[in-house]
Amino acid sequence: MSEFAAPLPILARYAVMVDVGYIYAAAGELLFASSSRRDFRVDAVPLIQVVTKHADEIIRGELLRVYWYDAARDRVPTIDQRVIAQMPWVKLRLGNLNARGQQKGVDAQIRADMEALARHRAITDAVLIAGDEDMVPAVEAAQAFGVRVHLWGIEPPYGTNQAERLVWESDTVDVLFTDINLPGTMDGAALARCARALLPNLPVVYASARATMLAPDARVPGAIIVPKPYQPELVGRLLMAALRQAATGVPA
Repeated sequence: MSEFAAPLPILARYAVMVDVGYIYAAAGELLFASSSRRDFRVDAVPLIQVVTKHADEIIRGELLRVYWYDAARDRVPTIDQRVIAQMPWVKLRLGNLNARGQQKGVDAQIRADMEALARHRAITDAVLIAGDEDMVPAVEAAQAFGVRVHLWGIEPPYGTNQAERLVWESDTVDVLFTDINLPGTMDGAALARCARALLPNLPVVYASARATMLAPDARVPGAIIVPKPYQPELVGRLLMAALRQAATGVPA
């Protein structure tokens, strides 16, 4: 018998990096048919808690911290942003919000943080919630130092809100949330079948006002159906269940 003990497994250490402009616009479009933050208010604290719980269930490692990238006029934080900044394990990063409501400087902050964490071996994995192609250099920089990048997103009722190249460059994509009735030649059912063929363990959630009309044999195995109009709390619970099933292999 060998005198040397088996090496201990290397545990993941990860950061969650959230482009707030993306997640608010995408969620608003999905749930309220509006991407303007003026039309709805988000309670960010429980949202951060849900995202953190998702990451813990999927990556199963140690959370370094959540990076929350938002914007404010002249980088002066709002009351809501000050609340977020005081949360444990959350780092608020602010870009500038211009007169047209566009955030500036956020992409550069994400790249700088992701590259620095990877270069100093502070993390093994990064969860990125974003959609712009401008994020690709950040992903490539982190991967060059051996970090795995997990892209999360909120799929819109039709089309896509994440750049194709960003999806390609990321190491994993975990949830497909698709409308059944998509414009063009490929409907949501066909899209799900193609995606599942490429990624056999990909959780799939169908969404449609006529979801119950989708024949059982047209659905991919284990898919979840969400009827319209959406109930935000229901969608959140179903997405959590889909991610949990993918991580454990046990139906939710």
